[in-house]
Amino acid sequence: MSTPLRKRALLIGTGTYQDESFSPLPCTAVDTAQLRQVLAHPAIGSFSEVRVVVDPDVSTMRHEIGAFTESLGPEDLGLLYISGHGVRLSRTTGEFFFIATDTDGQRVESTGVGASFVNEQLEQAAAPQKVAILDCCSSGGYSLGFRTRDAKSQEQPVAPITSRGVYVLSSSGADERSYGGGATPDGPTASVFTEELVDALRTGRGDTGNDGIVSVDELFHYVNQRVRKRDLPTPQTPLFSADKVNTRIDLARSYAGPPLPVVAASSPSPLGTARGSVVAENHGTGAWESMIDYYRRCLDAATSDMPLLSVDQVDEGYVCLPGTERLLSGDLDETGSIPLPEEAADFVEQGVQQEAVLWYGYPAVVLMSEKNGKALRVPRFAPMFIRRVEVVAGDDGLRLEPFGEPMPHRQLATDLLGEQEAQRMIETYQATWTSGMHSQMVQEIRHFLMEEFHLPHVQELAPLELEPGIDTRTPVQGARNAAVLFRVEQTDQANAQLLRDLKEIADNKDKIGQTALAALLGGASEQRTGPTWHPVTPFAANEGQDAVLRAAMTRRLTVATGPPGTGKSQLVANLAATAVANGQSVLVASTNNRAVDEVWERCQDVVVGSLVRTGNVDAKKKERETLRQLFAKQPSVANVSTATAHLLHASKALDSAVVEMAGKARLERDLLRLAEANEAVAADLQSTPELLRAHFAARIDLGALEYRARKAAAARFLGRWRRARFLRGINWTGEPSPDLCTAIGTWAKMDQDWQNLLAAESNLPKDEAQKRALDEHHEAVRGRSKTLLAASVAAGVQTGRQHLSSLLQISSGKDWSELRAVLKHIKGWAVTTLSVRRFPPSPALFDLVIVDEASQCAIPQVLPVLFRAKRALVIGDPMQLPPVVTLQPAQEAEIRRAVGMKASWLEERRATYHRHSAFHAFETAAGGVSLLLDEHFRCHPAIAAIANDQFYGGRLTVMTDVASQRRMSRPAVIWADERGTARRARGGSWTNEREAKKVEDSVKYLLDQLPGDATIGVVTPYKPQARLLANRLPKDDRIQVGTVHTFQGSQRDVILFSLVATKEMPAGSRAWLANQLYLWNVAITRARAHLIVVGDRGFWRTQTGVGRVLVDAAANASDQRVAADSELDPLLLRLHEQLSGRADAECSLHEVVSGYVTDAMVTDSSGKRTILLDRGHGSLDPARHLRLQYERQRLLAQSGHPATRVPAWRLFDSSSGSPILQGAPLGQG
Repeated sequence: MSTPLRKRALLIGTGTYQDESFSPLPCTAVDTAQLRQVLAHPAIGSFSEVRVVVDPDVSTMRHEIGAFTESLGPEDLGLLYISGHGVRLSRTTGEFFFIATDTDGQRVESTGVGASFVNEQLEQAAAPQKVAILDCCSSGGYSLGFRTRDAKSQEQPVAPITSRGVYVLSSSGADERSYGGGATPDGPTASVFTEELVDALRTGRGDTGNDGIVSVDELFHYVNQRVRKRDLPTPQTPLFSADKVNTRIDLARSYAGPPLPVVAASSPSPLGTARGSVVAENHGTGAWESMIDYYRRCLDAATSDMPLLSVDQVDEGYVCLPGTERLLSGDLDETGSIPLPEEAADFVEQGVQQEAVLWYGYPAVVLMSEKNGKALRVPRFAPMFIRRVEVVAGDDGLRLEPFGEPMPHRQLATDLLGEQEAQRMIETYQATWTSGMHSQMVQEIRHFLMEEFHLPHVQELAPLELEPGIDTRTPVQGARNAAVLFRVEQTDQANAQLLRDLKEIADNKDKIGQTALAALLGGASEQRTGPTWHPVTPFAANEGQDAVLRAAMTRRLTVATGPPGTGKSQLVANLAATAVANGQSVLVASTNNRAVDEVWERCQDVVVGSLVRTGNVDAKKKERETLRQLFAKQPSVANVSTATAHLLHASKALDSAVVEMAGKARLERDLLRLAEANEAVAADLQSTPELLRAHFAARIDLGALEYRARKAAAARFLGRWRRARFLRGINWTGEPSPDLCTAIGTWAKMDQDWQNLLAAESNLPKDEAQKRALDEHHEAVRGRSKTLLAASVAAGVQTGRQHLSSLLQISSGKDWSELRAVLKHIKGWAVTTLSVRRFPPSPALFDLVIVDEASQCAIPQVLPVLFRAKRALVIGDPMQLPPVVTLQPAQEAEIRRAVGMKASWLEERRATYHRHSAFHAFETAAGGVSLLLDEHFRCHPAIAAIANDQFYGGRLTVMTDVASQRRMSRPAVIWADERGTARRARGGSWTNEREAKKVEDSVKYLLDQLPGDATIGVVTPYKPQARLLANRLPKDDRIQVGTVHTFQGSQRDVILFSLVATKEMPAGSRAWLANQLYLWNVAITRARAHLIVVGDRGFWRTQTGVGRVLVDAAANASDQRVAADSELDPLLLRLHEQLSGRADAECSLHEVVSGYVTDAMVTDSSGKRTILLDRGHGSLDPARHLRLQYERQRLLAQSGHPATRVPAWRLFDSSSGSPILQGAPLGQG
């Protein structure tokens, strides 16, 4: 390829950071300055444009990268250089992020610039030659992609994310440091990697081929050797990725001129002030119109139907293009197009009139039978690889111009491989040939035919001699040497209601400001207090749930993260009850029918009609049934005012109990702090608090002792004599120094405070009494809440009876007018997002809208729901399954350019259609802050620990009631070892026969061993395996079989997880499974009591990621092993010392009881007792801390052994009431 006409570079250096957890990097300004010098030098790089950006904030960094890549043309060489801190999120998604000046170290995912964004922008750039040079710590993680862990593996994992068509140079490995420069009297020096890179260009030494040109490949290998030879504290190994880079990229000339002058550091760019203007310039007041148009077009493109074609649809659905294949291979004219073939002219004209989309593909793969083997009357076909084409006008007439990259035909791949394997292929596929390389294209097609599709090429593939038609005379499935041009009709049937809603929002964009939807483009923090309200919670609610409820009742937008088993549905039901009982209208919505039904059923069980289920045909039947029940409802015995008063009294009593608990927790914290300080001062006096008390008790009052000691310490006139006299008076031997007297006075004051706190503590309620009272107050609040909710619903029915009757009389047709009238009286409703047009598209129709499972919602699905809301709660879990999006990046980029939207603008708001869910977008709109539901109640602690560590960074507090679970006397995590073989299924992806047999045997065993009402789930990543298992297992209501997607939102007592994968699978298929973190998370967290993993232990032990973690977890569970990193802190050692000192008792530490690790287990003549050592509330809310301690104590006691909470201050208490020191039996509480 000839040298590009233009060389253009963007150099970004970030050296100063607002977050102090990121150390300053003054070398980055030197890096950009020195690299700019050699790139811009006419005798070296000869770059026509080198833009330097120093210390950008995250918005500016995204904008600069997006603007640079979008501006690259087909005759450019584009170089992107980034120097600064980089972070890889190895504990969650594994994605690499570039750190900007305003990146928050606690929220890197929302305040940094992700590698996936940068990668996509580079791939979509039109430049034929692209280079990315990354000088950041862990920058090798940019090309490594997404992995959960970096455990050692005998097999190198396949990176699921690679930069195709981009030569990536990374300064270090995925988990290595990249070393900065040093400090000198003349200022900072360049970083190690960039210094060697610049030196290679500045001196010409990078021209290792001695041809006068420094290629990127030469440059990397030279710099790699130089950096690895440097004497550094830890290894730094530069890496490169060159996927689909098939031509040599010449970066510079070999320089042999005079030495270049030393350049100073680049100055900070005045870009921070341009952030607002960037958005305003590109979108202005039309931002909403552009955004809605963008989403509508994305929906149109994503839902366009591309089925297989019948071979008899020639000239109607497709035409063959004989001669030489040019569009797929890229063998194009200088204009980037080819003349419109004469045989396709009529076909193309019809497509233009129908506004259809044109696609081209090769070779035609003919199918003679259905998946089940039944012969087709008329064979069907689809091109194996396809490419979008457009009709453009040329000097010689109409022409066909391809755009985007070649891709597999989705429906063909789905029919042959199954949905998941097809999705993996489409996401990871990239053609390896470049323009006109027919032989390499044929080689790749043959590989995919044989290795992936297991089909022959019935005709010899000869792209220079294409057939004029599709051969069907040979009755064999396989590829034909034919290329076809075909039409895809635009269809909006699947999303017709959604598209209509989006149009109406666009038409009424001036009213968006009245709604919760306005938060998406600003105004999320606006308070919407409204009338006075009070919580109404008929279901149990903890502090985290209460915080979300209060925010949702007062803020325009609230976002909450609800990991599995954290009471999300319970929260939504309480919030709906609160809104209804306070006279506010509320709509619960989700894409997931199961999520909507679960909340509706909860509310229906408490008060019939408190939430009305509606939506599709079946849901409308439920609506009418509920409305009839309400219409027949008798007036409530309690009126709303009386019920409200009762609830307020109960809530006040509960608040008082909580305040008392907080006071107790603070007092216990103060006692512990004072005891530790007291002991430290006593140690300075070479004594102990006990000995000091005994010494002074008979001699002097502590108050007098403190007074005299401080007076003696302060004495100046005859000070030494007076201090000596004081010490003789208290019978103390020592040097009469001020320090000694001060220490005695300090101890006396501390011990007085200690005695006072002990007296205050003795007046507080004991644990059992306080816990019992707390339970009673909570129960009273729940009961009063139910009464008020029932009274509120009944009152609404009475005032709206006439409107309710009118609505019930309408059996068909539009009833929006009647429904709108009913909404004023029947306040609670539930619907799926795609059925939200059950309600008129009026702005702020509901006081509150709750969007559940938002991480599974595509952004446009949520817009009509929030348009109907004054306030909104968006709740989901970004570590659960994401929305299914079929739109390809190239299609999205085309749509974005058509509506004039910048990729950086969308990325800043995490609002890109194919990259982000509704949860991501609205979490960003809420300032990147999501309230976390952090108490987990579903899974056995051993199962929950896996998800907590792998997906939630250890932020969850596990409070599962193991005693109430339906379980066996077996470990919670079990590995059922089976050395099977993964095989391709007919018309599907993968099966494993031996694993299926193992599952079958395991289910028989479980049905025999489990309680009769226990449920079993059999889950697998692959549909063919799920079908195989469903056919083998007994038809029993207690057994559910399916893929992970079918289990989203459900749970079972036992989950059998058939992994299927073995070493026989292609590396790409194994990599797909290993990197589906959402899939692993959902599968693991469906299990309540037992997680049984079925697979080849030997194979998975050699892998990285969650599979390996499950192998280790099962081994630990079977041995009842406690983690080796369980800490023996000083307080626990003190507890052990005191308990071990009892002659009649034995004490062991860190025993596992009911799935939880105890602090201590004491065995004496009365039996076993578990000890819960309470070290104080620390940074946690004191009342919540004590509640959790009481609850943990209850969970431990359910093992059949008493459990005692021991406040840590008691370890320092030698008074007669201490059971620790006096050897008294340890009772509960």
